[in-house]
This record gives sequence, structure tokens and C-alpha cells, in this order.
Amino acid sequence: MKIIVVIFFTMLFASVKGQQASEKKIYFGTGINLGVPVGIFSSVYSVTVGANIKAELSTSQKFLLTLNAGYYQFLRKGGGEGIAFVPVLGGFKYHFETKVFIAGQAGVGIPTVRNVGTVFCFVPAIGYNITNQLELTGNYTGFGQYTHQYGYVIGSAGIELAYYF
Repeated sequence: MKIIVVIFFTMLFASVKGQQASEKKIYFGTGINLGVPVGIFSSVYSVTVGANIKAELSTSQKFLLTLNAGYYQFLRKGGGEGIAFVPVLGGFKYHFETKVFIAGQAGVGIPTVRNVGTVFCFVPAIGYNITNQLELTGNYTGFGQYTHQYGYVIGSAGIELAYYF
């Protein structure tokens, strides 16, 4: 995982250095997430909620590099303790139309429960820019290798509403 982080930051700084000052644009924002668990955990958890902060670096008119960190909670059916993660992700966003884009992020999910190690996290998405500051995204958020005994993914299909400053 450390090598992925090093490669990402190397690409980020190389793209910043290679651009002229007038072309660089960095966007900061925040988002809220709502989803439904899918797969083996859908029988135990009813809904997922989350929030994040994000930064995006425009490398061209259509392509952006992204960084994202937040909090993601799986709420248990009937109450009780759920599962929560703090995802730290890096990735890309590509606008194939003026307002429509695809995005992909990968990184680590840090569980908030004891005795559970850091897991791989990934988020493929498709989105729509409602305005210059507001976007709506449909995504799948997956946290892999939740336990060392089993090799499965805890996942959620959801939406994110993001606001950029």
C-alpha cells in the first residue's frame, strides 16, 4: 500500500510541476454519502452513511487527480453497534462530457473497531455536475479483506452529494 501512495504523490507533484501557473486549479470540497449494503452484509446492516473532505487537482480540461478522507458507517438492523471506517483515498476523475464524469479511487480503510487491521478500500463512480459547485455521484464503496480469516468485501451501493468551495 505504501508504494501506491508514493506513486500517487509522485504523479501529483510531477503534474503540478509540469503545468504553467495559470493552468493549475485545485478544488476543495465536502460530501455526504447515503447507501445500502450489498452482498453478505446486507442481511445484518440496513444503511450506510458517511461524510468526507476532498481535494482535486485539475491536470487538464477533462482530467483531475483526487484525494479524499472521511468517515463511513454501516448501521446495524435493529440497532446495536455497527461497523465504521475512516477511508483515505487517491484517484482520478475524468469528464467525458461537460457535466458527466467517471471516477475511481483506491486506498486504505481504517476500521474504528479494535483488533482489526487496515483494509483495502476502492470506490468506482459515475457522476453529474449539477452546478459548478454541486455534484451528484452514484458509487460502489468496497472495503476488502475485513478479517484475516475470510477474503470478502464489505460493500455499499450509494449516492454522494458533494459541494465544492
